[in-house]
Amino acid sequence: MAVDESTANDDEDAEQQLLIGVAIELNRTGYQPLRRVDLRCESELVTLVGQVPSYFLKQVAQVTVQSVPGVARVNNQLRVINGTTTSSDFGS
Repeated sequence: MAVDESTANDDEDAEQQLLIGVAIELNRTGYQPLRRVDLRCESELVTLVGQVPSYFLKQVAQVTVQSVPGVARVNNQLRVINGTTTSSDFGS
């Protein structure tokens, strides 16, 4: 099956714009570990990959990403590396 290159490029551009919006919103949370989350996008599915220090931050990431316009589904693959949140989780 042939794929129109302009359509494929438009899809890639839309996915890139969606990832930028997601990254901005994760940064706006103020939680430093969420700035280091790896993001992947396929259509309207955003996958979160990486490590966070608490289940709370894993949930914050999930809710934040779900609130971004254009995100239909979130695949939260974040791993919790310890069970507490410390003061280093805050700030820049």
